[in-house]
Amino acid sequence: MKRKKLPKKKHKGMMIYCNQCDRNFSWTSKEVDGKKTQPICKKSEKPFSSCNYPEKHVFKISVHIPNTKKGTKTKLLSANSYDEAVLEGIEFRNDFLNEITQVHQFDSRNQNRLVYLFDAQIAYADFYQDIGVPKHLKKNKKDTTSMLRALTLFNEAMEKNGVNKRIMRCDKIADVHVGHFHDYIEHYAPDTYNRLMNACKSFFKWAVSYYKLKVENPFDKVTRKTTVYNKETINKEEFEALLATLNRENGKIKELSKTGKRIRKNMYRPYLRSAFLLALHTGGRREEVVNLRWNMIKTDVKQNPYYIEVSNLKVERSKKTKGTGAEKNVAPKIIPITKSLLQILNELGYEEKKNSNDFIINPERDEKSTDWMMSILSRSFTHFFKLLDSDRVLNFKCLRKTYLTYLDQAVKEDTKSLSSHADQEVLKKHYIDEKVISTAVTSLEIFG
Repeated sequence: MKRKKLPKKKHKGMMIYCNQCDRNFSWTSKEVDGKKTQPICKKSEKPFSSCNYPEKHVFKISVHIPNTKKGTKTKLLSANSYDEAVLEGIEFRNDFLNEITQVHQFDSRNQNRLVYLFDAQIAYADFYQDIGVPKHLKKNKKDTTSMLRALTLFNEAMEKNGVNKRIMRCDKIADVHVGHFHDYIEHYAPDTYNRLMNACKSFFKWAVSYYKLKVENPFDKVTRKTTVYNKETINKEEFEALLATLNRENGKIKELSKTGKRIRKNMYRPYLRSAFLLALHTGGRREEVVNLRWNMIKTDVKQNPYYIEVSNLKVERSKKTKGTGAEKNVAPKIIPITKSLLQILNELGYEEKKNSNDFIINPERDEKSTDWMMSILSRSFTHFFKLLDSDRVLNFKCLRKTYLTYLDQAVKEDTKSLSSHADQEVLKKHYIDEKVISTAVTSLEIFG
């Protein structure tokens, strides 16, 4: 059984409880005078990592009871991983505080509270993940990594400059603090710098609105850095060479874990070839490619595959419509089925699978693996392309850029109608512009 452990910068109130020795462990490893040390089990008198009963260890959360000096409410958590335990702990903490103080009610009472930075960040993390959020406010965001990273870096910048996130009030965050953050992340690439600043700007915009703070957003004055976007496309020779490298032997890599231990991984997956081909011949983003289903393929009057209709996820999310029913008002993305794309679909089993709800790629997946597949596509493309010893650096996005480049040559001014950009829509009163699709089908040829 994998042993449970706590990171150095653990979530507030998190600990590990041992049912065998009846002890709470608020830390599992740290450095003292340059040497690594561990807490000692009071029953076996051995270091924590040498405990003979790891199955007896459970994550536990302790929440301070408001208006008391040392009063706490604790709960043993059912989660087996630390990340899941944090989410479960946050949910317990919010439910408990809601019961006794109503601090998370969506009403004007929030404006009478002293709002501390770290508490607001925890509440925002819940809001971002739709925990306890009314349906009309749900954002349906799957990936919280970027947001959490930005807030973590902001807290690190504050700590470096002597600001305690636990006692710093949100309404006291000013230009000087934004300046500290700027200095802390200035070395990042312009695109990364802008994303981090935007994430913090969104957090403070939410905090000002949610807690009715009578202050301006201190991030409104930040000037975005100029970014230079990589518009490189992949050529036929490079793409064919990339496909030729896709095998388990070439996928082997060695990485260092967070603890410095070497771990072996393999970047190869059986579905990579199909995914790369579909990405190149549909221009789909990662999420669109991994979520393609056979029943998304629409036919013409002769029952021949004509185009693929997929949800325009990017536009839906930008309008905050997903999950509310309003997404029906967003025109779907239309992907014309060219001769080369049809050949790929036939190779993948179109005749046997047509009209089914199965995923086209890796149909035997579980629900959680879909997000993981998106990560694999990006990382695997980068890994295998490096094996070509090319003097260029390309990533998975170059497949979409390549498709749009050839699409533009084929249909000219109608490109935006088929590329999911929001300023032009293919569907006008539920009418498909068959002329545009037909032009793309007959003229679009990748690498042609």
